[in-house]
Amino acid sequence: MKALTLRALRLVLFTDAGELVADPVPVVATTKDKRGWIPVTVSLSQFKGTREAKTVRAVGIFADQSDKFYLGQMSLMIDHTPPKIAVKANPGVARTKELIDFTTELSGGPVDARVSWNFGDANEGEAQAFGSHVKYIYQKPGDYLVTCTVSDKAGVRKPVTASTGIHVEEALKAESGQE
Repeated sequence: MKALTLRALRLVLFTDAGELVADPVPVVATTKDKRGWIPVTVSLSQFKGTREAKTVRAVGIFADQSDKFYLGQMSLMIDHTPPKIAVKANPGVARTKELIDFTTELSGGPVDARVSWNFGDANEGEAQAFGSHVKYIYQKPGDYLVTCTVSDKAGVRKPVTASTGIHVEEALKAESGQE
């Protein structure tokens, strides 16, 4: 099966009061459900236009480039399930100047997630990296509290945070060659 080349979809609701247009929604081919489908979630709050509509007459789905894809299911749902996140650091004990992998697993209701990280060596709440899998190098030894925040791009759900601790030791000094 040929890989998708499209990266974003745009949805338009054609209503009795005009068009409601959503911002482009990313299509992330690496995020597949149990059936192998790529879920795309669009919150009603993402649609811009008059809110006077009583009836949706048609739904338009447009891609950012020419590609063949199949729409397997479309549903309207009200879901206030808060997302849950699990954060992991590898290794959990590291040395300065060592590359550390941080990952988060997201579960819960459908959410168009924005994942941000604070590695504990910057101002609290300051985002230092974005994405569900990031890498970071500490310059100074110490104990750090790494915080991952998942927010809903549409602003429908409240942000959720999870933290993990990491211990960083001074890097080993290279042998000087003296015996």
